[in-house]
Parts: sequence; C-alpha cells; structure tokens
Amino acid sequence: MAFRFRLEKVLKHRQRLADRQAREVAFAVRRVSEISERIRNLDGEIHSFESSFPTTQLQVSIQERINMVRWIEHLRSQQTRLENNLSEAQCEKDAQQEKMTSAWQDLEVLKKLKAHQKESWLEENRKRENLEMDEVGIQRSDRKRREKLASV
Repeated sequence: MAFRFRLEKVLKHRQRLADRQAREVAFAVRRVSEISERIRNLDGEIHSFESSFPTTQLQVSIQERINMVRWIEHLRSQQTRLENNLSEAQCEKDAQQEKMTSAWQDLEVLKKLKAHQKESWLEENRKRENLEMDEVGIQRSDRKRREKLASV
C-alpha cells in the first residue's frame, strides 16, 4: 500500500494559484517599468525642448512663444498623469506581491503537511512491519517449542 496524500488536489490547486499570482506580479512589475520608462522619455523630451527654447524675444513671435509654452505645459501634464499612473501601478504591484506571498505561504503549509503525513505513514508502516516480523518470530519459536515437547 503506497502513501496517498488526501489533499493532493488542493495542493495542486494551490500550486496553480501561486503560479498564476507570480504571473500577475510579473505583469505588474512590467507595467511599472514601462510607465517609468515612458516618464523618463517624456522628461528627456521636456528638457531637450526647453534647452532648444529661444531665450530672446526677437527670435520668436508671440504666437510661437505661446505655442511653445502650451506644448511644454502639455508635456508636463502628460508627465503628471504618468506619475499618477505610476503610483497606482506600484500600489497594484504591492497588492499583487502580498497576494503572491500569501499564496506561497498557503502552498508551503500544504507541502509541509504532506511531508509530515508521509513521515508519519512511513513510521506507521515500519512499526507494522516490525510487529509482523515479531509475530512470525513468535510463531516459529512456539512451533519449535511444541516440536520439542512432542519429541520428548
């Protein structure tokens, strides 16, 4: 008779949950890094545009200057929106990591339970085998004793 863990289906389900949660965390981390990269690119674009911005009034008409200021304001508003998205994505990533930690802890509990139950089963099996061997030894010695008595 082989060892059978009665919660094997639950263990496999918990494994699937933990794996799915790990994929969710990877997706959240990737989203955070993508947003961070877009913020860095936008920041570089703002700095390069500001550095190319003419400093004297004679080089640029008033309408062009207004357009440039509006464009910079537009870029800054995009940057602010992306920073808000980044903070939301980081909160989501943290929440997903907490869920993943919880899922892995649940999985580890079941794995430890399985190991403990298998160890107990092996111990019980070993005791049963020893008991059977003792019974065989008692029967042999009893048979030899009866044979001796019968021969006397």
